[in-house]
Amino acid sequence: MARVQKRVNAVVVFVVPNGVPEKWEETDLWRNAAQIPGVRVLKDVGGKEAAVLARSLPAKRCSMARTEHCSLAAA
Repeated sequence: MARVQKRVNAVVVFVVPNGVPEKWEETDLWRNAAQIPGVRVLKDVGGKEAAVLARSLPAKRCSMARTEHCSLAAA
């Protein structure tokens, strides 16, 4: 993001499982993402938006990375 200098706007979505404590998603990863210029950080309670994204991306063009607190999809 630093190299593109305002030519890209990115949205980082954190999936928040149902039933977790309030602000569960607000980890160091959340705070680091929020500090990146041009990045907007959102939460997806229950993973509804993530499910829509997963259905809309062609399987062969989509790479997924998962950690305890996030999933990353890039077409």
